Amino acid sequence: MSVGCLNKVDSRGLTHPELVSFGQFIYLFKQSIGENFGRFDWEDRNFKHLCETHKIQPKGTRLIKEQHNHFWFSANKTEKGNDIAHHFLRHIRNAFAHGNISIIKDGKSKIRDYDIQDFDIRNDGTVTQTMQGKIRHDLLWMMITTLYGTLKNP
Repeated sequence: MSVGCLNKVDSRGLTHPELVSFGQFIYLFKQSIGENFGRFDWEDRNFKHLCETHKIQPKGTRLIKEQHNHFWFSANKTEKGNDIAHHFLRHIRNAFAHGNISIIKDGKSKIRDYDIQDFDIRNDGTVTQTMQGKIRHDLLWMMITTLYGTLKNP
């Protein structure tokens, strides 16, 4: 792949600036999110306000497949407890790292939504979907920024 083609839109509809933003998020995850399980606050009032204001369903049900600004994802409790925000951020990282984020455009309004998916692939080859989301592109970044801002100091 030549560098020149990065200025165009890729096959999933992500623009070069979006690819850069997701790359920066992966770097941020590696540097300061991954090792901080248990230190994020899914119940943060600013995060709740963001979701209410923009009608985002941050942790809905798998049964609702086609809904705007809706996520469902697995967030299994570990021996360290449960950090739903960390699970969410990890699923977003995985989706991008595995090429499972694409653009859906609404023809009338020209709104760009991200279609985001994550999967668990076991050693025996079985595949289980662990996350699905459809959200307006700018709202995803607001969610990530707000959740990252809840990181508690040790």
